[in-house]
Amino acid sequence: MIRTGERSGFFLDVFRSKSDSLNGVEFHDYFYHNIGQALLMRDAEGKSLLLTPSAELVATGKSYGFFKDEKSHEYNNDFHGSFTVRILDNAPRVMEMWMIGSSSPRKVFTVNAPVCRAAAAPIPQLGVVPMPTVIVRQQGSAWESPFVTVYEPKLQPMDASNGIRSVHKLEMKQADPATVACVVEGKESVRDSYKVCLFQTEKKDERQVIDDNSWFYGSFGTVIMKNGRLDELFVVDGKGLHYNLAHIGVDGGGFVNAGIRRLSPNNWSYSSTGPTQVNLAFYPVVADTDYSTYKIMLDVAGSTQPVGKVTWNKMKDADNKDAWVASFTLPQSDSAVIRCVKE
Repeated sequence: MIRTGERSGFFLDVFRSKSDSLNGVEFHDYFYHNIGQALLMRDAEGKSLLLTPSAELVATGKSYGFFKDEKSHEYNNDFHGSFTVRILDNAPRVMEMWMIGSSSPRKVFTVNAPVCRAAAAPIPQLGVVPMPTVIVRQQGSAWESPFVTVYEPKLQPMDASNGIRSVHKLEMKQADPATVACVVEGKESVRDSYKVCLFQTEKKDERQVIDDNSWFYGSFGTVIMKNGRLDELFVVDGKGLHYNLAHIGVDGGGFVNAGIRRLSPNNWSYSSTGPTQVNLAFYPVVADTDYSTYKIMLDVAGSTQPVGKVTWNKMKDADNKDAWVASFTLPQSDSAVIRCVKE
């Protein structure tokens, strides 16, 4: 789960699958069903996906015979589905589903699955409503080209003030072909926007190059930007994540889980499972501010201590803005706060 605000966030699902087909024919089905009274499917352009009646799934196996009202469309680009239900107060509850396209051939199906008895216990109205279901069939292996899906639960349909606006693949400069890299863009409010870059690979010991200024080295990584400024870096089972001027990574050998999150312009939360090298960029509010005279402090369990060795460099970021970059090493910590204070 990725948090984008105090009351907002989304789930990322990366599903890899492969089989040893004896006859050389291999395909993989991705299923998702959700409580809903309506399902709206849109293509990459935001237009209704052109699904037409079909009868293909039942030939796959007996279990597929439980599905009704099958419709399908050969389509391997990005798509967006909205599961909506109105109960009790008649206010809409929505699950937004965003799936990234694939270079492999795919076919998208919608069907009605049997009713959900568990949901009917607290809400009887749902006991008579079939569960709308999306099935995506991919030809060939889904290991090198996995299913990548984002789910966003909401209390109202997508509008101009909040929620995800788009989900798409991030083109990497140099990476293993099976590496997942995607971008989720959206809004917390009318004024506040976010951009989330997500990375997942099965080759954690190989550096995946994002662009000339950024790289990822681990099993999973997250970069969150808010209103154009870095808000969070997080790496799982990795050696490091470098994005523009910022960096977190293992200090020495091995792999770490480590993260930093901006609390204010000069304060960041920090956690790591081992010693970690950190680079943080600070942007002067007043022109010509010399940050080399500032100290980096670490708050841990109510105790504040100065960080030992800190190297300062004045640099330009990717947008050609002036920033002071502090480089330092921090110890393992479950929860700490990094503070940049004037000496």
